[in-house]
Amino acid sequence: MAGPAHTIDRIDLLLRTASTPATLGPYENSINLNTVLAASSNGASILAAMPDGTVMLYDANADSFIASRKDYTALAGAYAASNFNFFVADNHLLNESLVPIADLDPSSGASSGFAFVDQKAFRTTAAAATTPGVMERVDPNSAAIVRPTSITEAPLVGQPGAVFTRTLAPLANRSAFVSLTASGFTVISWDYDASVAPPSLQKVVSAADDETPIAPGGLVTVWGSQLSAVNIATSEVPVPTALADSCLTVNGALAPMLFASPSQINAQLPFEVEGNATMVLHTPGGTSNDLNFSILSTAPSVFHSGVAGPQSGIPTVVRAKNNQLVTTANPIHRGEAIVIWATGLGRTDPPLATGMAGPDHPLPAAVVQPALHWAAYRCPSTMRRSRPAW
Repeated sequence: MAGPAHTIDRIDLLLRTASTPATLGPYENSINLNTVLAASSNGASILAAMPDGTVMLYDANADSFIASRKDYTALAGAYAASNFNFFVADNHLLNESLVPIADLDPSSGASSGFAFVDQKAFRTTAAAATTPGVMERVDPNSAAIVRPTSITEAPLVGQPGAVFTRTLAPLANRSAFVSLTASGFTVISWDYDASVAPPSLQKVVSAADDETPIAPGGLVTVWGSQLSAVNIATSEVPVPTALADSCLTVNGALAPMLFASPSQINAQLPFEVEGNATMVLHTPGGTSNDLNFSILSTAPSVFHSGVAGPQSGIPTVVRAKNNQLVTTANPIHRGEAIVIWATGLGRTDPPLATGMAGPDHPLPAAVVQPALHWAAYRCPSTMRRSRPAW
């Protein structure tokens, strides 16, 4: 670690003591304030990298620093040490003497994360904070980049005063990688670059009743195959426009996604799209077929997701008096206030941004006010039921 005088200190974790060596082997113990250290997983060596381009190597067998070089005017980005005498600082691959042996291709963006796994390696880069990142396999023996693959969110990159980053970590059980990103972290499957079939879109319907038509800003369900490699849901606001490495567009506009699975996606239609529309899904497996459909200005539908006792699939009409679903055992009475959970009411006033929650003040109202009519009838059991009809 860097001590108060910009030194590397030795810490005994068992005794909870620390000391500052007078020298680092044959080298002066004086380092840059922003020096970073990376140990190989077998504990055999430690790489030290400094922003001014200096690198140093500690060898556990010698219990001393055995190499120091300055082949670059500056270093930043990822740094890592392997169990097989390979080291990385920025986009530079170094050997057991810290001699540069190859430079990694920088065209995919700024260096961010690097991880050695046995005699293989993985690297993440970011072209910009607002674009998807890239994850690549690296062959340390040849510095070859294998199967670059886009990842949902860009990994973190260095900032002034903190130029080095260590944003990629393989899990010990080799089931996944964790990548630190601008919004937190992304869990990446171990076989993230395995070949998968492209998605196929079959139909898009209202999320409320699985029927058409649908309207701008409405919640919809998209049915198909190979839509996602995993089941994943989100409650984030704004609702993200990328989920499980997939994104959905309607006439080129991004559609916020709430849920993704291999056969189903729940999403919101963009408010700005109406009339004839084309939906396309982009996944790591490729780009889907064009799904053509129509979007009406309004298409109200009531959610049928209510459950009361053994009954399910009940329209979500709630009595304000007791906050319970309207059923034969809990009927509506004349003059009562009710709450109806629906979608497809179209644009609002004031307008809402796609993917955003509606404010309480002022409460948005549908531009086209829905007309609600009630039809009452008697069942053979003489129980009175009421149902809304738009």
